[in-house]
Amino acid sequence: MLDHDAIFEIYEIMKSEKSDYDKFLELQSKYGIDNIELLCKNYDDEAIFSYCSSRLESIKNSVYAFQEYVSYVRQYRASLRGQIFKEQRAKENKKTL
Repeated sequence: MLDHDAIFEIYEIMKSEKSDYDKFLELQSKYGIDNIELLCKNYDDEAIFSYCSSRLESIKNSVYAFQEYVSYVRQYRASLRGQIFKEQRAKENKKTL
């Protein structure tokens, strides 16, 4: 469990100029996302905790959306490669007179 004073370091990471993905990785490696969420829920009556909670949710949504997009692009590329391979194979097997 994180202590009350850890929120200031977490806040500084969230306010940094890094990308959301880098912020997510740093928060996850230093504190653990679940630990931060639990800390924010325990002190939700203070403004800094409510800000960090909402900002963390935004960072998570952004990172998860990016990960879904990357997996979609990989899947789409794989299906296109399969389609190209199928067309090339059909041309090779086509008999000419």
